Formats: sequence, structure tokens, C-alpha cells
Amino acid sequence: MPIFDVRCVNGHEAEFIGQSTQVPAHRCDICGETVERLFTVGRSSVVTDSIPGGMIIENMSPQPMTFYSHSAWRAKMKELGLVNKVRHVPGDKHVQAWGGTDPQTLENGRLLAERQ
Repeated sequence: MPIFDVRCVNGHEAEFIGQSTQVPAHRCDICGETVERLFTVGRSSVVTDSIPGGMIIENMSPQPMTFYSHSAWRAKMKELGLVNKVRHVPGDKHVQAWGGTDPQTLENGRLLAERQ
């Protein structure tokens, strides 16, 4: 399915996966207003399940787990009864930049990165 950049009348931007004929009927996930397609250059229309090089998740089990596809990761989360709750949406008031993070959280992140 093709990927389109869309913007609602309130200025929220997002990606829409589907046919171009469905874009005008799509509603903004944040405010519910109708969206319009933004014309961008260089977008790929292929959505792949694979994760080149793998993705290491350290907080799902006592030992880090590596996943090489999104479907394998979702299947393991479902098996463990977990739900992915962190999604970055530009402009989301619940997601902050690293510059506003407290020193202890930055130190914990540094220590975690050194474990790699």
C-alpha cells in the first residue's frame, strides 16, 4: 500500500497508508477533522515487515531479545500479554525532547547504552 503524508485543518501532520482515493475520507487521529494529502517527493510505497540488523528489546524478559521482523515482535508481545503504548506523534504533549529530560534519566540511558 502507498504511504501519503496528510495534514488536517488544525495543522496535525501524519502518515496515511492506503489508496489515494481514501485520503479525503480519512479523519485526523488527534482531532477527528478531515485531512488533505501533502505532496512530497521521494517517498517509498513499500512497507516491509523485516527489521534489517534486528531490534533488541531489553525490557520484555530477564535477557535481551532480538527480533528481525515486526510480526515476530508483535507475536511475542501478544504471547506475554504486553501492549505497545509508546508511539511518537509529532507535537504530542506526552512525548518530550531529550533536552527536557532529568539528569537521572539521562544517566540511566547512558548506562544502558554502554551495556551494548
